[in-house]
Amino acid sequence: LIEVVGNNEPRIDFSNDSKGALLLEPTRTNNFQQSNQFDTTWAISAAGVSLTPNQVGVGNSQDAWKLTEGTFNGEHFIRQTPNIGGVVSISVYAKAGTNDFLYLRGVVSGVNARTWFNLSNGTVGTNQGISAEMISMGDGWYRCIMVLDHQAAFEYYIGVSNADGVSSYQGSNNYIYIQNSQLEQGSYATSYIPTSGSIATRDAEVCN
Repeated sequence: LIEVVGNNEPRIDFSNDSKGALLLEPTRTNNFQQSNQFDTTWAISAAGVSLTPNQVGVGNSQDAWKLTEGTFNGEHFIRQTPNIGGVVSISVYAKAGTNDFLYLRGVVSGVNARTWFNLSNGTVGTNQGISAEMISMGDGWYRCIMVLDHQAAFEYYIGVSNADGVSSYQGSNNYIYIQNSQLEQGSYATSYIPTSGSIATRDAEVCN
């Protein structure tokens, strides 16, 4: 269940305690300019992908996307270059389609880190970042999170793959589903901050 909570309404986190605890989050900025509009400011790889909107997403929303690989040999991804540096967390919601693997990547001048996520069984595969995890969102959806240390000019990829550790291959129109991407400075991911054309910041939450 994904709920949008209004201002001055507390949120309860049950992830580590069945009794629940007050969830207060720090100031964070989503540096992806279009967090869930993947056919806009996102560039497409030379090997090609196609994007189909209005798919059933987390919580039965209708704003997920089908990410379909092209038929050329190479990497099949979309990317943004937000120009921020330091330790960051990149995340996206994803679900298996006819392919089982999503990968996230940060790269600049041949220096790169990738992490593969198995969407069929919810396990992290090869990880070249600092850390990675998958959080089940229900109905086969996972929030896939990669933490890495990078330079400011890094490009960030969201890619579809046909196997763990494989990013470049001959595509055959297989696909996965994606939704709600986020790139934030920090060693762990916080809750999703929607963006639409520019970066967006959530202020630190306090309880009085």
